[in-house]
Amino acid sequence: MAGGAAPTLAANTLAGINVVTVCATTGDSVILPAGQPRGAKILVVNNVATVTVDVYPNTGGTINGGTATTGQRGVATQTGATFTQVGTDGLTWIADNTIAAAS
Repeated sequence: MAGGAAPTLAANTLAGINVVTVCATTGDSVILPAGQPRGAKILVVNNVATVTVDVYPNTGGTINGGTATTGQRGVATQTGATFTQVGTDGLTWIADNTIAAAS
């Protein structure tokens, strides 16, 4: 969350589906899980009608080649985004094309 520790998404939920239902301010965030096998998919759904949810890689990880601070992605209000594990290190993620870098 903004200004504090962000929760790590549950990697062992059914089909990697994670639904955000509470997000108080823009910049609140969640963290992708580390140690996932190549091909693992994590779906983040933002059910909050008023703010974007930021998604960050785990420590040492990347999303679309960025760093922990430049690679975060924003999931817009009432939409979803898919993150796919593409590395053998369990830390390298690619985000689908429907989302942009968080602001």
